[in-house]
Amino acid sequence: MASRQAVTRWLLEGDASIRWQVMRHLTHEPAEVVAAERTRVASEGWGAQLPGLQPPEGHWGDDTRHGWMTSTDALQVLKDLGTDPASEKARTAIGLVEDRITWFMLDGQPPFFDGETEACINGRILAAGAYFGASCDRLLRPIIYRPEQLPPPSTQNLEQCGWHSLTAPSANMPPCARAASASVAPISNA
Repeated sequence: MASRQAVTRWLLEGDASIRWQVMRHLTHEPAEVVAAERTRVASEGWGAQLPGLQPPEGHWGDDTRHGWMTSTDALQVLKDLGTDPASEKARTAIGLVEDRITWFMLDGQPPFFDGETEACINGRILAAGAYFGASCDRLLRPIIYRPEQLPPPSTQNLEQCGWHSLTAPSANMPPCARAASASVAPISNA
C-alpha cells in the first residue's frame, strides 16, 4: 500500500482543483499559498475546460428538455472545483445562464436563478447562485421570511398547499402557491 506521503505527492501532481484542496486540508499550507493555487482553477485544467463546453445558448447539454439539469450539475462542479466566482470565465458562464436559461416545463418562465417548484432543485440553484453571486431573491423569500410574516391569505395558502406554496411562482403552480410566493412582506428589524 502506498504511503500517505506518496498519495499526497501524487494528488499534488493533479489538477489545480485538487491541488489547492490538498494544500488546504492535507499539507496545511499557509492561506496565501492555498489562495494562489486556487486562483489557477479558472485558468487551467477542469475549471477552465467546463466553461468552454457551454454553448452560447447557456445550457450545458440538451437545451430543449434537460439542459437545466446538466447546467445545474455543471454549476455544482464549478463550485466544488473552487472556481473563482469573479473570474472572467465564471462571470461569462453565469451571464449566459442568467440571460438564456428558463424553465421549459414552466412555459419558459421564470429565469433559471428564480428557481422552479422542487425544493431539491431550488436548493442546488441557491447554492450556485450564492457562490457565483447570481440574484436568487425569489428563492430566498421563503427562507428569510417566517410564516407569521406572510400576509394572512398567504398563511392560509401555506396551510392548504404545504411547502410548494413558498416556491417561485409560475403559470403551472396552483393559485394558492402563486399567491403565497408573490405576496411576501419584508422582515421588520423591529
